[in-house]
Amino acid sequence: TPPPRRAGDGPLTKLLAAVRDGRNWRDGNWWSSVSCGFWLWYIVADIVVQVDKIRRLKAVIEAIEGSDKDAAGKDSTVERLRAELGAAQNMLLRESLFLLPGLHYALPGWATDPLLPRWAVGGLMFGEAVAGWAYSVGGVIVGK
Repeated sequence: TPPPRRAGDGPLTKLLAAVRDGRNWRDGNWWSSVSCGFWLWYIVADIVVQVDKIRRLKAVIEAIEGSDKDAAGKDSTVERLRAELGAAQNMLLRESLFLLPGLHYALPGWATDPLLPRWAVGGLMFGEAVAGWAYSVGGVIVGK
């Protein structure tokens, strides 16, 4: 028979002790760069999606405008598609502004040996915020 268990010998106690020990864990900068690496993959994937969406929307708009469909239905459909196109173009602009900061923070030494100066990262992030705000207010930057 196994020896009786003492209080504090369970698997949770061992896990917490390993976490507190810290010898097998990386530092916060490493975990942050891993997290931002996944964010960077998301940005790249979304850029690919937005480029494809823009290409397809432009093709559909051209096809509808070239058709012999009645003017009233055609105009409302084209107007709706142009609004979708503007949203996709704005999202592409915003993701493009996120691309360099995403790369900057995805590199393991971002805190000690940064790729970009702080003003560049801040400027790109501010530009993305302005583009998002302006589009939500009325399609000022791209679209309409």
